[in-house]
Amino acid sequence: MLDVVADGLCMKKLIYNGQTYPLDPTKSVLDNLLAAGINIPYSCRTGVCQSCILQKVAGEIDDESQHGLREALALQHYFKTCSAFCDNDIELTSGKRADYLGRAVITRKRILNNRVCLLEIEPANPVYYHAGQFMNFRRHDGETRSYSIASLPSRAGALEFHIERMRNGTLSNWLFDEAQVGDSIDIQGPYGRSFYRTTANEMSLLLVANGCALAPALGVVRDALDSGFKGQIYLYHGSNDLDGLYFHQQLLSMDDAVDNFHYRACLDDPSQVRDDLPAGYYQGNVAKLALARFTHLQAFKVFLFGDPQMVRNAKEVALNAGALPANVLIDPFDYRDLRKEERPKSAA
Repeated sequence: MLDVVADGLCMKKLIYNGQTYPLDPTKSVLDNLLAAGINIPYSCRTGVCQSCILQKVAGEIDDESQHGLREALALQHYFKTCSAFCDNDIELTSGKRADYLGRAVITRKRILNNRVCLLEIEPANPVYYHAGQFMNFRRHDGETRSYSIASLPSRAGALEFHIERMRNGTLSNWLFDEAQVGDSIDIQGPYGRSFYRTTANEMSLLLVANGCALAPALGVVRDALDSGFKGQIYLYHGSNDLDGLYFHQQLLSMDDAVDNFHYRACLDDPSQVRDDLPAGYYQGNVAKLALARFTHLQAFKVFLFGDPQMVRNAKEVALNAGALPANVLIDPFDYRDLRKEERPKSAA
């Protein structure tokens, strides 16, 4: 193999599927690949979604890049390229799709409003997951996004997802406008550590979510009730407009039917204070309303899903209100911003 030379100096090499590229050790492996114009699947870029994993053939990578991977994948030298940095020559391959991808068929698609659709998929093989986790959807061209599971783990069969149409969202718009019942899609996961665990009945659950981050929160609520949890459950769902509160009637009905479940719909319109809200809605920021009501959280488990800034700020407030660190579970939705990206060309 020939060394890569720049300005008369021998540089480190990155070899991917037999092609050689220069390696900048100050950048992640993912950023090196993208800089070379190689289109590989990725989404969050924070090491959470694991959609950017590749397999190492030779060379050394830092241990952090395998943190959170299934043991079987780590033993086969798969790693997260967005978390990997190396200062030596490295050789990579895409690996075998069957090592980390499954297959599923869309079995139900229901448009809830112009922003949100409910999608159910039937995996080819059983998926074992916890309420509150997420999976990656990968289209045939490699386009990949993460979506949280809203369904109940104890019920076999289809998995439920709430898909929000994102501005310039390649995959969300495809799921809305083109994907049909009967179509196949690759899946990866499940992932995520913010899920329901058996909880003593003297505890309470407080769940705060905005937009389609309702999906994992709803999964947690469903699992807690199905597991026989008798403590109080408080779900706060927020949005900047009414379309974002897309499950309102179903949650109101659930509030009426279940004695220990309490739901609040929070409309946060910073431009004005409204006095014409329909019945059952509250005005204000979802996290501020929830945490203003519950100022002593020693006996609570707190779940925070959605906007990263909201999640991280609310976590700090919850800890200051007495919640134990182990009882504050978070899942910030770190979206890939397609508005600022140039799409790399596919590898030859």
